Amino acid sequence: MRVVLAVPTDTVLGVPFIDRRLEPYLGKYGVEVHTGTTLSEIDPESRQITLEGPSGTVHVDNVAMAHLVPPYRPGSWIAESGLAQSETGLVDVDPQTFQHRRFDTVWAVGDAAALNTRPSGGGLRKQVKILSDNIIAARLGKEFGRYDGYTVVPITVERHRALVAEFDRNGHPTGSVPLIDLTRPRVPFWFFDRYLEPLVYQHALLKGRV
Repeated sequence: MRVVLAVPTDTVLGVPFIDRRLEPYLGKYGVEVHTGTTLSEIDPESRQITLEGPSGTVHVDNVAMAHLVPPYRPGSWIAESGLAQSETGLVDVDPQTFQHRRFDTVWAVGDAAALNTRPSGGGLRKQVKILSDNIIAARLGKEFGRYDGYTVVPITVERHRALVAEFDRNGHPTGSVPLIDLTRPRVPFWFFDRYLEPLVYQHALLKGRV
């Protein structure tokens, strides 16, 4: 089986301290990694995918399954509202305070906001706390809190074993659990990501309870 991973970043995840954890597993499973690479063509009839990267053109033939992640853009209604950046379509807010750059009474967090970080539910949890504090601070004329771009990414590396990557927008680690190395793959991390986290999202996170 030929397994090919193509990413647009210079390294696997673009976060060095996590890349060091992932690379041994990619080598163990013989994954063919292409960094700084983008998808240029899909031919469904011949089941061929064409990649373009630093090493030139790479053809992946006889593709049985392809998981493709297109560049993210929010709904068109955001761009049409006049609140978005022209280049991204995201709501044009200060990525640290969440206040709109042109309209002081407009605030935004989450996937639709231009926060210069990787979207995640765990990141949203921290964003909402800073957002609510900053709205109050704006009314009282107090100093705003700052969001460092915190995000969290659980990554399964083998059957029943996963790691948890926590980092800021600059790729620096921002561990939230003391005395435990979350980047070391463990069975409980996989169990939480597979079974418990969906429940947390549905019953707590989306309802503003965490």
